[in-house]
Amino acid sequence: MARDPPANRFAAGQVARAPGDQRSECAPRRGLRTEPSAAEFGSPPSRPVILWLSALAAFVIVSDSMNFAIGCPVVPEYMIEVYSSAPPFLPFVALVFAAPLFEEIFFRDLLLGSLESTGVSTMSAAVTACLAWMAIHTQYELLDLGTIFLMGLLLAAARTKTGSLIP
Repeated sequence: MARDPPANRFAAGQVARAPGDQRSECAPRRGLRTEPSAAEFGSPPSRPVILWLSALAAFVIVSDSMNFAIGCPVVPEYMIEVYSSAPPFLPFVALVFAAPLFEEIFFRDLLLGSLESTGVSTMSAAVTACLAWMAIHTQYELLDLGTIFLMGLLLAAARTKTGSLIP
């Protein structure tokens, strides 16, 4: 009996077994993923990127405008203290590059993708990933946590619709 070439097994959602794995060689892959797939780092078409980035920018503008209108600070007090007490490049690198990169890979790729791969509905997986993402931001006020949750849903929608971490 002829075997499928490896490319066909991957396309069919099956993978070759790892050393020591007792499953059949072409058993479907199940369970939590342990690393992001290469496809999620792929570049989606430029039109969706522009649309999702525009939606994200509009969300930030609206949420910051609402905070300003009701008298809530747009930048929390502790953030001002962090920026003023640390060398200028450290908070910038942490807040603009390190934290978002880690959070996107962990929450939108590993957690959301793993939940979806175990049969959880996309909506339930997105809500669960967003609640977990919101839960690590306990330094923020309740209003900000709601904003974080909603932004997480927007980012999860972008990840789900485009199949990429890059909206």
